Amino acid sequence: MPSLLRDVLHDLRLAVAFMTRLPVGHVEAGAGGVARCLRVVPLVGAVIGAVLGGLYWLLVTAGAPPLAAAAIVFLASAALTGALHEDGMADVADSMGGYTRERRLEIMKDSRVGAFGALAVAGGLLVKSACLAALPGPLAVAALAACGALGRGPMAALSRWTPLARREGLAGAAGRPPLHVALTALALAAAIAALALPRPWLLPAFAATALTALAARWFCLRHIGGYTGDALGFAEQLTVIVLLLLFAMLAAADPLAAAS
Repeated sequence: MPSLLRDVLHDLRLAVAFMTRLPVGHVEAGAGGVARCLRVVPLVGAVIGAVLGGLYWLLVTAGAPPLAAAAIVFLASAALTGALHEDGMADVADSMGGYTRERRLEIMKDSRVGAFGALAVAGGLLVKSACLAALPGPLAVAALAACGALGRGPMAALSRWTPLARREGLAGAAGRPPLHVALTALALAAAIAALALPRPWLLPAFAATALTALAARWFCLRHIGGYTGDALGFAEQLTVIVLLLLFAMLAAADPLAAAS
């Protein structure tokens, strides 16, 4: 097997092991392995999104109310991924109760979920469910696949071009991704979105992704002085919420484009 293909397959296994609770067996990360596997994370996210979109379509086709079906889908997503990104959003939200950078980082390390964290996760679930329920079944599959890719695509770029908030923790152990990893992740996410979404939605989706990632980076720099693993989860969740809201608005504004 060519070494490039072997490396990509290893990265895929590592990304699945890291991002989901699927049993893929023990995968040796090696030096820089976690940072390198970020290049294929958008593909793993897209597959997760497409599977969840298929579940939503199946539930709605079977007669489930769209809002209830959407809520079930996002709860299933949290179960599949171990609520990895939701946990990051909750920790970042809880840290808003701290008055200093050091106290905020301390709060983020605490495994307990506070009021801000609970509100952030519950509010995010409500907005995502309502927006997904506004999309027809086939388009919901495409939208969730695109969200899975675009939400995770900027992770490598944020890791490369944002300073660490603290040296310890998973983000510090993973290291800074090389330039080619960041660019590959962005290109892969864009390509998946281009295949999945209606053409008129592409430019707004790319713009929303970029602006949300930059806004999350700016917030984390001011709030905790850089990024952590939780901050990446926060950025992913924020991007998915913004994208689903955008898609629901675009579908309402132009139903014909959404149906094409």
